[in-house]
Amino acid sequence: MTPVSIFPFVRALALIASLTPALALAAPVGGEDLRPAGRFDNRVFQRVGGSVGVEARPVDRLDPSDPLRRGWEEFAHRHGSAWQIHVDERTGMPTLVAGRGIAWIAGDALARADAGTLEALVREFMAENRGLLGAWGATAELDRAISRELQPGHWQVAFRQVVDGVPVENARLHFHVKHGRLVMFGASLWGTPRIDGVPSIGVLEARAEVERYLETPLDRLVEAREPELAIVAIDPRPDPAGAERWTGPRGEGLGHVLVWRLAYREPDRPALWVAEVDAHDG
Repeated sequence: MTPVSIFPFVRALALIASLTPALALAAPVGGEDLRPAGRFDNRVFQRVGGSVGVEARPVDRLDPSDPLRRGWEEFAHRHGSAWQIHVDERTGMPTLVAGRGIAWIAGDALARADAGTLEALVREFMAENRGLLGAWGATAELDRAISRELQPGHWQVAFRQVVDGVPVENARLHFHVKHGRLVMFGASLWGTPRIDGVPSIGVLEARAEVERYLETPLDRLVEAREPELAIVAIDPRPDPAGAERWTGPRGEGLGHVLVWRLAYREPDRPALWVAEVDAHDG
């Protein structure tokens, strides 16, 4: 069996401290962990392969005979303006495509546009360019929470990746439309999950596995939130030296794991502990 991954939430805050200044007080300073000792410190380890580095590579640095480079050069030529195009070798997907734009919608149709209208245009665009963007069908789900008009005339249309109703964490497709023109789009951690989102073990089994691993009855802790299923992207060939560049075959740089995620608080201290259990093999 794969061991349970468990980690204290306060340590995880260090990863986002630069994005949220109010959380920076929880981050280690100068490499020193200022967090009070916790009862499960000796059980902590990070998710194997959980650090996934992405190298955004300009297409003009690819070999001139590379089909991916030729495809994007044809795209730029077809749409008649200078484009900045970067791709991710892990996934073969573009991390950033930006240019003067492709005219999509104008006049009264633009004035009446909403997220649904633009979603239809994006899906049509993706179908027309599936050789470069892939065919994702129902796994690309419109994220209505962030698909909106950011400022007058500037729309963001965002998709998240979903497998069997379970979101793939941090897998995103973003499209930006300004004054009716597609001016920028790109993908983040958007790969091809080769697992399904239907768990092989239930949440009771997951709880039992956490209890076994911690050697502590969970009724001595306080459940912080309802258990949830998530699909997480991992590096299939984690490098102990921390190298970020993917050197394997293009498009094969992401693995995926379906996990049960459980969160607990200690009743006598503020620590929040998060455990992940592989929902297929325990």
